[in-house]
Amino acid sequence: MRSIDLTPGPGPLPEPPRPELVTEDAELRELCARWRSCAALALDTEFVRTRTFRARLGLVQVGDPERSVLLDAVAIRDWEPFWELIRAAEVLKVLHSPGEDLEVFQTESGHYPGPIFDTQVAAVLTGGGGLLGYSRLVEDFFGVELPKGQQRSNWLKRPLSASQIRYAGLDVAYLLPAREILGARLDELGRLDWFEEEMQRLIDAARTKMDPVVLFERLLRPRTDELEAGVLLELVRWRESQARERDLPRKFVVPDELLREVARRRPTKARELGNLDSLTAPLVRRFGEDLLDCVDRAEALDLDGYRLDWKKVSRSRLAQVRAALEDVAADLDVPSDFLASKKTLEQLVRRADAGVAEAELVPEPLTGWRWNEFGDRLLAAI
Repeated sequence: MRSIDLTPGPGPLPEPPRPELVTEDAELRELCARWRSCAALALDTEFVRTRTFRARLGLVQVGDPERSVLLDAVAIRDWEPFWELIRAAEVLKVLHSPGEDLEVFQTESGHYPGPIFDTQVAAVLTGGGGLLGYSRLVEDFFGVELPKGQQRSNWLKRPLSASQIRYAGLDVAYLLPAREILGARLDELGRLDWFEEEMQRLIDAARTKMDPVVLFERLLRPRTDELEAGVLLELVRWRESQARERDLPRKFVVPDELLREVARRRPTKARELGNLDSLTAPLVRRFGEDLLDCVDRAEALDLDGYRLDWKKVSRSRLAQVRAALEDVAADLDVPSDFLASKKTLEQLVRRADAGVAEAELVPEPLTGWRWNEFGDRLLAAI
């Protein structure tokens, strides 16, 4: 196995620049014009999402080689210059674990930033272990311990406190130097192509995150029968539209447990709703007819495409393929759960057992560099 250098980068950096708070549209336009000449920018967001479906943006943090700038989303009105900037192909956007940030940018602007560099994924692919948080990354690379305690701040309240401003500025202060270190390591290991593929997966995952089918698959129980699954899919689609329309978190409409119980027991008459343990009287009055409609519509659904992945998987064959994956992970010095989840391995085993054609054998999360690198070893184990 090739040895990977995990020693910190340059050690402690100079004192980070004092964060600058920007509240005026004109100043944002000037900054965006200057940032278009930067090879890379660090990005982060601060938002509030406790009682709403959509996140409420409070700050956008931008780090360039000289400054840490906090864009006040409460005060600034004209964001178009910034949205154009984050789409500019010539400027690399450096973020850490940007799943929620991507969703916020898409909600606010209708677009995802690109190209992107996720320092968390880069650290994993260069032997950094599991998915490190930003604070841990900064401490490991630069010996700096970041302050805590502001993660759950109200980022919409003004004025911002001094501790909030310092915390927000530090969130982007170390991203550019970390990217330099990680980019060099990826190049040394010959894994830049792997990394580029992972960045595309991040964008693709952000696009499908709100897809009701994705949410439905997360709620499926093992060996769910077809009719139950059909009801659950209809319920998930209905709840998603309600949450969007009312701008409420999904669980504030109806909780997951209720969706599962309705799908399992499949009531067809109003009087049967009262027998459901997780359905309260107010929910019956508000949504009872809607729930019954979901049960009724499910009978017409065609779920043949899902049936294969409900079958029970052979424990012994699953154990064999998991052992093979652990060997691969040790050889690559990459965590096995980053390479493939248990669910993905179960899909692979089921499909192999069912004699699925080669073109449909490989689950999507295993395609690309993963299958090219170690697919033959997984198949040999099966």
